[in-house]
Amino acid sequence: DKTITVNVTGDSLVERDEVFAFTLSDPSPNAEILIGSFANTIIKDDSASIALVGVSASESTGQLNFTVTITNPVDTAVSVSFSTLATGTALVGADFTSITNQTVTFPAGSTSTQTVTVAVFDDLWVEPNETVNSEITGLSSSGRDVQIQTAGGVGTILNDDIVKVVNQSV
Repeated sequence: DKTITVNVTGDSLVERDEVFAFTLSDPSPNAEILIGSFANTIIKDDSASIALVGVSASESTGQLNFTVTITNPVDTAVSVSFSTLATGTALVGADFTSITNQTVTFPAGSTSTQTVTVAVFDDLWVEPNETVNSEITGLSSSGRDVQIQTAGGVGTILNDDIVKVVNQSV
């Protein structure tokens, strides 16, 4: 009996199990190969997580830039759907523009942060800071080991209006 060792190089790429084969041939004199072909499987051991990150911005900037991150590269494109929710203190249409199921895609092999921009309306009201709740859902990863780690994010619209007091002497 002889042992054949195949060294496998580890990586962080999230992918499916891989199969490789090898064939034994040309035995030495007086030797016989009983089983000449072998198939082996490299079991995947990598995974990735996706997270939605909250943000704060002044209402005069006109936007909240939510970010979506992924921890490891995946050998195929991965996507989620981004939506704003009507559960925060900011009002849809008065304080921000709603987004429903906007696709966020990480190209194959990418760990680049993706950005979703929510339009914010600058008003003249002196008011408390307001929140826009959002979520990511609908993960599509073609069977790779990818999970949504943080599905919810809060965007805070920072009030930048002030009350001006004018002192008038009589």
